[in-house]
Amino acid sequence: MRHRKTTPKLGRPKDHREMLIRNLVTSLILSEKIKTTDAKGKVLVTVFNKLMTTARQENRLKAIREVNSFVLSELAAKKLIEDIAERNKDRKSGFARRTKLGFRAADGAAVSQVEII
Repeated sequence: MRHRKTTPKLGRPKDHREMLIRNLVTSLILSEKIKTTDAKGKVLVTVFNKLMTTARQENRLKAIREVNSFVLSELAAKKLIEDIAERNKDRKSGFARRTKLGFRAADGAAVSQVEII
């Protein structure tokens, strides 16, 4: 049964949505702080936390391969595994924080800031 297992659609087809999430994760890793809409930020935090858990695995080769298959930039993958994962090796969860900033002036969309802790 699929009770309460809905996937946020973000108003896009599946392929576009998956690439959007991969782009957001790559941007978050490279800059460590990004502004986006609330809906995208909510999805981004959950996906990043899962990817971070993968990057912190004991089996380094498997972690490197899985991160490289998801992240769009080799520089971002290297930074995640060598820098960010090492910084957060003592944390159990909650590797990203989403802070609501208010509303965008142009279209009134709710905006959040997502940052790596």
